Amino acid sequence: MSEYKLKQTAAEVQEILDNVTGITSPAAAELDQVLSSDGNGGTEWRDSGGDIDDAFSADSDNPLQNKVITKVISDDHLSIGRDDTKQIGTGSGAIGEGVTASGNYSFATAHGQATGEASAALGYGTASGAGSHSDNYGSAAGACSNAENYSSAAGPASHSESYGNVLAAGLAAHAEGYSTASAESSHGEGHGEANGKASHAEGYSTAGAEAAHSENYSEAAAVASHSEGYSSASGKAAHSEGYSSASGEASHSEGRGNAGGDSSHAEGTGSAPGARAHAEGESTAASGVNSHAGGLGTTSAGAEQTVIGRYNISDDTSAFIVGNGSYDASAKKAVPSNCLKLDFSGNLSVAGTVTDGTGKALVPVASPALASSGQVLTADGSGGTSWAAGGGGSGAVSSVDGKTGAVTLTDTYLGLAGGTLTGTLNIGTTDTTVYTGVCTWRKCANDSGNVHQAAFFVNSDGTAKFVNRGASGSSDTAALTFGAGGFKFIMGTSNVIASIDTNGGVTLTGELTGPDHTGGTATFGYLAENAKTTEIFMSAGEVTIASSAWTASTDAAGYYEAAAVVDGMCTCYHQMTLIAASGIVPTETERTEFKKIVHITDADSTTLKLYATAAPTCDLNIAISGTYVLL
Repeated sequence: MSEYKLKQTAAEVQEILDNVTGITSPAAAELDQVLSSDGNGGTEWRDSGGDIDDAFSADSDNPLQNKVITKVISDDHLSIGRDDTKQIGTGSGAIGEGVTASGNYSFATAHGQATGEASAALGYGTASGAGSHSDNYGSAAGACSNAENYSSAAGPASHSESYGNVLAAGLAAHAEGYSTASAESSHGEGHGEANGKASHAEGYSTAGAEAAHSENYSEAAAVASHSEGYSSASGKAAHSEGYSSASGEASHSEGRGNAGGDSSHAEGTGSAPGARAHAEGESTAASGVNSHAGGLGTTSAGAEQTVIGRYNISDDTSAFIVGNGSYDASAKKAVPSNCLKLDFSGNLSVAGTVTDGTGKALVPVASPALASSGQVLTADGSGGTSWAAGGGGSGAVSSVDGKTGAVTLTDTYLGLAGGTLTGTLNIGTTDTTVYTGVCTWRKCANDSGNVHQAAFFVNSDGTAKFVNRGASGSSDTAALTFGAGGFKFIMGTSNVIASIDTNGGVTLTGELTGPDHTGGTATFGYLAENAKTTEIFMSAGEVTIASSAWTASTDAAGYYEAAAVVDGMCTCYHQMTLIAASGIVPTETERTEFKKIVHITDADSTTLKLYATAAPTCDLNIAISGTYVLL
């Protein structure tokens, strides 16, 4: 049987009437007349004489209702243009060919398939969940779900858009773009995958745990974690950024860092496996609990330890370390060392010199708390100090300054009998105007037993004078005076044989001689009048150190040493040590191996001692050179 529609054209109505037996042609009808039965099986057009809606009542015998309307409204549903083979539910509505509204109280239009109770399907959508809604090509399988475009909403009360996909477990989930929301209350955007309850995934990221949030290309795998960029947050409540990894609980990673400890923080390319540790900089590692590593290649292995600098020697006992190591590119490994260490007892170790605010070196001294009354601070000759009794004599020590070593006497004379006086001996005060000084006496066995004295004092003109005198002390044998005006070297009482002015100008009354490179004596002539002081470069010699001569150092751990006899070549002024080539110029191997040498010293005038970070693999020619001053 043909399907009938409402609001047909005149030609369509005529076609319907032509197919219905016993209906009078509308050509015989007047305006607003209705078709009625004549009581004898026929029909006639007559004035309505009542409400037109009566023609649609349940007991109407109007042929239009019986032949047309029954095809539209029947069994408590509405069907327009529906294929008879498609099911329709109670109280449902179906409009369009190919639609299905089989769910009770459902509605479908166009090509929609509304199979769920109280569902609605539009376009090519499918609404199979109770109370679901689908548009276009969407599929709404979850109860009270909503699917749009090409998406799928399988979870109860879920919502999908574009090409989004909400899986059946995604209660109240929301998927947009090409994303997937598979867990309860999850939200996916872009190409993200929100697999954790109440999680949120954006971009191409994955949020795989409850309350996790992922962005860009990252992965948030732990509860309440947050990942950004290309990072991974696998620790509970962790936060990762950049290319980093935050695997510790409540950890935070940035850059390319790795925060593996609970509550740790890693930046740069640092690694913080210790709980509450912090690593920053390049290739650092904070493995100690509550530790901090910064700089380059540093490691903080101890609890509450802080390390900065580069390539330190690691320990787990220090409170603070400054590394000053290096990286051996040829060996492809670090060469660790420390320039400063401070332990938790306050003990400080430094590799260099400690200076005061003026640049003066501070020398460790024995504590004054160890001294008895009257003792003086004494040097042991090896860089150490101790407190010892003062020497004999008529004077007595009244006080000692333990910090400066200054000694205060009760008399004007101090004689030492085998004792040692160290520190500062103050003679006179800021108010002293008379002659004061220091004079030492000695009976000289090598000078026929004659007595000589040496004295040091301040002249009345402000210059300082150091003088050698005979036994009587009445005349000077030789003296050196110096002050703001320069230096003077005096023989006898007044014969000035040499002087240096404030500009460095030197005046001599005789010739200047010195050693030459053969070990002999060279004499330097005078310069032209008013000429400047100059220097002459002289080669002192050359030695070869074989590669087999290098051995592990006995006085510098971790280094290698070698020695060479230089036959007095170290006696020139301003000594320098240079690499000499085996040919006209050094080979690349010679240059590379020479760089391993880090320190050179002359143990005495005949021996040169060298230290290296690693033993050179080839023989090295070492040139000794220096400068001689011309006046």
